[in-house]
Amino acid sequence: MEVYQFSQPGIVADIGYALIFIGIAILLIGVVLILIKRLKKRNVKGGSIAALLIAGLVVTFSAIIIVPTGGSAQNSISIGDHYIKINAQYIGNQNFTTSDIKYAFVENINSGNVTLSTRNEGTSLGNYNEGLFTTNNGASAYVITNNLTVLVVLTNSDIYLIMGNNNTDAMAHYFSKEVYPVNFS
Repeated sequence: MEVYQFSQPGIVADIGYALIFIGIAILLIGVVLILIKRLKKRNVKGGSIAALLIAGLVVTFSAIIIVPTGGSAQNSISIGDHYIKINAQYIGNQNFTTSDIKYAFVENINSGNVTLSTRNEGTSLGNYNEGLFTTNNGASAYVITNNLTVLVVLTNSDIYLIMGNNNTDAMAHYFSKEVYPVNFS
């Protein structure tokens, strides 16, 4: 059995951390305004303080949700004797056996016969795509890739599995040996 790990790009976590910093800064400004108002050194409207506190909380908690999903999500593809198992944040756990597959081939995700048309659920950042997508031919696809060269597998239920990493060729050859013959042309 071979396991291929995929991590979301670090920039997602960086954005989350930046939002946490901004949210905390907004909260601190709100607290300072509350202190100024209590000391009666300046006339500050209570509504603006409440708005600042609420905005700070919303930004901070939104970012707290982004950071774990963007920074530490470990997604994987396991290929074994007559099966493939995908475990990913937006895809969930998907298991397919040799008998579930119609055909498989390798191509470029941007210019091949099967390209991504619409992201229905998931994330796309640079070459990283993960989630449920619609293809250019209207079919549904479970996608997990950080590469333009991908292994495309069509299942008997007409759902595509589109997978790729920094060594898609090796993954496709292992898949071809263990699960289903892959067309490399």
